Amino acid sequence: MKKKLKSFCTVLSLMFLFQVQPHNIALDGGIYTNEANAVTVISNGNFESGSGNAPTGWSTDAWTTGSSFTWEQSAGRNGSKCISITSNSYNDARWVQTVQLTPNKHYVLSAYVKGENINPDGTATTGANISVMDEWTVSDSTESTGTFGWKKIYLDFVAPESGSVKLGCRLGFYGSVMSGKAYFDDIEIIELQRRSGRNVYLNLESSQWSIFTGTNDTRWIGHLDDAYDKYYELVGTKPYNGTNIGIKSAHIYPGYWAIAGNPINWNQPYVAEEIYKINTDDDWSFGILHEIGHDFDQDGWNWDAEFWANTKMYYVVEQLGGKVFQNNTYYVGSQLENYYRTHASGSYANTIANRTFKGDGLTYCFIRIKNVIGWEPFKMTFRYFTSSGANPASKVAKFDLFLDKLTEYSGYDVRSTFLTGELDTIRNYLAAN
Repeated sequence: MKKKLKSFCTVLSLMFLFQVQPHNIALDGGIYTNEANAVTVISNGNFESGSGNAPTGWSTDAWTTGSSFTWEQSAGRNGSKCISITSNSYNDARWVQTVQLTPNKHYVLSAYVKGENINPDGTATTGANISVMDEWTVSDSTESTGTFGWKKIYLDFVAPESGSVKLGCRLGFYGSVMSGKAYFDDIEIIELQRRSGRNVYLNLESSQWSIFTGTNDTRWIGHLDDAYDKYYELVGTKPYNGTNIGIKSAHIYPGYWAIAGNPINWNQPYVAEEIYKINTDDDWSFGILHEIGHDFDQDGWNWDAEFWANTKMYYVVEQLGGKVFQNNTYYVGSQLENYYRTHASGSYANTIANRTFKGDGLTYCFIRIKNVIGWEPFKMTFRYFTSSGANPASKVAKFDLFLDKLTEYSGYDVRSTFLTGELDTIRNYLAAN
């Protein structure tokens, strides 16, 4: 699921291999591995060296004829050298270089690009871009058609088993042929550094890791490990067949803070600010806990994914005394109930109490149920859905069955915790959405 942002390098430029041996830090019984960058390089990534008509280390390729390739002597950023591709007819043309990387490692490729009159054939959308050749891996090409000035674009990818990767500076793509002219300069590559706990690992840039002081990185990884254990304790199943969940600095889906999955993609513009709070204030990260919560979803009982991510996260924070930040306020443990009751813009007081719906308001309603019956009936209900395979066809039916099972396992009519009209407000919203 996508979490919308609402309020919310080691540069490879020389031919050498640099590697530091990992070191392990024991923390509360877990082993946390700090892997330093294993660095391999792009040859002549700034295009400053070469002879004749071509920069050293680069060759050209194209889907068909009709494109020209130029080693520009003064058209780069700040008057430097760069490369360009001009296509007078629709084509997929590229400057390419093969590099050797560490197999299965996560990398970030970046370059500066500029465009002149880049036009698609029909509805094609991928204009000037950087890519891994022979794969459907391409940079986000938003606003990389038409005419635009120098801007930096990014590509996230994982090196294959062979480690051999052909990189492309490209005008057009598979099934997305273009005409016009594209310039490329200062192409770089970064290997993300992995540090791992018992249940989670993080792949971040070295500059992001450097924000942590002392052992505060291992402290946070320990919190996330414990949070994973609590999610499992609550719902009774582990996602992805129990494999560790990754959290990766990424450059996808601009406008979103993070995207659940494995790995969780944590958008790079928001990473440093969050790490500063994690390091300085022992913030557990509301956003990352929220995305881990999405990974523990199951379709049978999931009538509203954002509601469930926050409701399950409340269990984790309450049980562990976790510290999270929202609306310029820190909440520790069960204090987070106040956020959902009155403090959030979509709180119960602002929505369901007034007969409108927001997921945060419903989270408070479920906290209110928990305050009466405890967590054990919730655990039994989650396990009922898993063991029975129950998967009602509508959101309303999922909601009502969950309340039925809470009532059965607790011996208490949980619907009595809702005030007159609240259940109708919730059901009407779910039926319409």
